[in-house]
Amino acid sequence: MREGMTMLPLLVVTVSDLGWRVATTGYLRHEGHKFAQQTVVLDTGRIRYAVKYCSCIDPAHKGRAAPLEGYIGMPMPTSENWYHSGFLFVRLNGVDIGTYKVKAVRVVETGERGAVDICWEAEPGFVRVRFLALP
Repeated sequence: MREGMTMLPLLVVTVSDLGWRVATTGYLRHEGHKFAQQTVVLDTGRIRYAVKYCSCIDPAHKGRAAPLEGYIGMPMPTSENWYHSGFLFVRLNGVDIGTYKVKAVRVVETGERGAVDICWEAEPGFVRVRFLALP
């Protein structure tokens, strides 16, 4: 580095997949069913955002998913500002994509920016929702 130059801090977004959690739910009309959720955290260094997918995936639903109160939530930075389990719903040609089992929830970028994709292969077609964070 040349004399008189200052080094700027490297701005990055760290993305962490917290993995799948499957538990038994006691939710009304889903008692004893398998409920799955996956959370991904996008940390900009100043603010931590979290994106969560959740749905009832019990075999009782014959290969489909059954969202309870929604299926895409944002529990961070605070669940009071964005509903933690259902602030975003996706409809394609009148079909609620959340009634299909999710194909993937995956980290697709980390570093100069962070990104997470939630993907479905549904009757109307392939659907991808992408969340992107900048430092």
